[in-house]
Amino acid sequence: MTEDSTKDLTDSEKLSLILTKLSDVETRLAKLEAQAENRSRETRPKLDLIVKEVADVSELKEEQSRMEKELRSMNRKFDVFSKDMPAMKADLRDFDEPLTELERRPN
Repeated sequence: MTEDSTKDLTDSEKLSLILTKLSDVETRLAKLEAQAENRSRETRPKLDLIVKEVADVSELKEEQSRMEKELRSMNRKFDVFSKDMPAMKADLRDFDEPLTELERRPN
C-alpha cells in the first residue's frame, strides 16, 4: 500500500483497505499456525522415539561396560587357572608312581 495507490481514497476507504489487508494477514497467520501445529503433532512421536532410542543406547552402553568388566575378571581368573594348571599336573605326576605302586599291592 503505497501513497500513490491510496492518495485518491477517502479515509474510510483507506481504513477499509487496511482492515482487509489485516484480515488477510490474520488468515495467513492462522494457516501458518495450523501448519506448525500439524507438524508438531507429526514430529512429536518421532521425537519421543528418538529420545527412547537414545535412552536405549545409553542402557546398552552401560550393559556393555558391565560385561567388559566381567570379561576382564573372567580373563584374570582364567589366567590364574592356566598358570596353576602345570603345577597341578606336576603334583599329580609326583603322586602317580606311588599311587600305582599302592594299587598293585594285594589287600
